[in-house]
Amino acid sequence: MPVSCVPAREPKPSAVSRIFIFGCARSGTTLLLNLFHTFAGVEVWDGENCFNALVAAPSAGTVVAKRTPTCADHLIEDATRCRNAWIIEILRDPRDVVTSKLSGEFYCDFARWRRDVLTGQRLAGWHIRLLRLRYEHLVSDPDDVQRTLAAALGLQPVESFRAFVDVVPASLSEVAQETLGGLRPIEAYRIQRWKTDAQQRRRVKAQIEEYPDMETMLRWTGYPPTPTELVSA
Repeated sequence: MPVSCVPAREPKPSAVSRIFIFGCARSGTTLLLNLFHTFAGVEVWDGENCFNALVAAPSAGTVVAKRTPTCADHLIEDATRCRNAWIIEILRDPRDVVTSKLSGEFYCDFARWRRDVLTGQRLAGWHIRLLRLRYEHLVSDPDDVQRTLAAALGLQPVESFRAFVDVVPASLSEVAQETLGGLRPIEAYRIQRWKTDAQQRRRVKAQIEEYPDMETMLRWTGYPPTPTELVSA
């Protein structure tokens, strides 16, 4: 499964039918990618793929892929070469991001979340084909998000987002299935789950101490401040 980026090439005319999902790890990028299986005629690339590989793909149809861990380092420069490609940025509360686990371990820290969010903010300044959504909205009202994406991208749903497990191919990689926590219906219970878990509260406290600008970034991105009593112990 490719996880590194490839050199940029001249985009092909079909790049207008390219959809690139961007966002920090543990923010719902894999979920959003696989939700595109619910749209007719969309080729969904499993795993992580570079923006440059996506826009250079020979397929004449609509293709969607999600970013690699290093795409944020050069996405601005890459996207400049292909303004016709759609970029969908998904944002999640950083406290839920830093307390989300993969293979039993905390997977992501605030520094990576901040890097990706700032890259998304720079994209918003000039990339016309940029859609932005929140993980919290996606898992709370997935069908509303589906209607918004269908209208913006000109896609036709064949199943609702809530029924995506019925259309995900059996060939979905083990890595993707692990990242998703298994193929299961969309649920909103993971929102602010850190508030009720002592280990996760300690993790949030440690991240705030290590990254003093975390609370400022919470306000800047529209998330509520961290209650002092939850991380003071």
